[in-house]
Amino acid sequence: MADFSVILYGHSGQGVRTAGRVISRAGFISKLNVKEWYVREKYQRAGITADYMRFSDKHIETNEHLEKTDFLLVFNKLTNDIVKMCRDDGVIIANSSERIKTSYMSQHKIRCHVVDADQIAATIFGKRFPGPVMAGAFAKISGKMSLKSMKEALKQEISYKTLGKQSFPMHGNSERISKISESQIALEEGYKNVKLR
Repeated sequence: MADFSVILYGHSGQGVRTAGRVISRAGFISKLNVKEWYVREKYQRAGITADYMRFSDKHIETNEHLEKTDFLLVFNKLTNDIVKMCRDDGVIIANSSERIKTSYMSQHKIRCHVVDADQIAATIFGKRFPGPVMAGAFAKISGKMSLKSMKEALKQEISYKTLGKQSFPMHGNSERISKISESQIALEEGYKNVKLR
């Protein structure tokens, strides 16, 4: 498998970090080496959030910042500045209900796929939390990790996040099972509903 990179870009509270951790865990489960780092504007409730990842079947030596990426997942409005983070012949997965095409994308042969992750998340979670939906869309479009490995990664991530947060183990366990179930449904819906362009 060739080396590839992924950038997730959005705002705090959209599940950018959750989706990034799920994708990187799925990479480990798929026997890939992963290097991941996360950037968030400090002290901003809805500040810009970005998760950067490199994947390889070999050891990853470089610590260089990712300027351009193979796969760009955009959780909010897609602007020209954000589009330019994608390499020539790269792929953008946008959280949108409408098809997106710019002259820059055409010139640089960038493909853009869309999934209405906000709407899907609102239906499942009762709020806009598109992270798991976007992770599912990435699994389908990239073909780099299976839906099964993404589901396992999501289960591990939620179990890790909720472990020890409840004083009553049985209640904590039922909350964890409910979150895993809802999030896996969101992941599947992202996988099924991403529009191939």
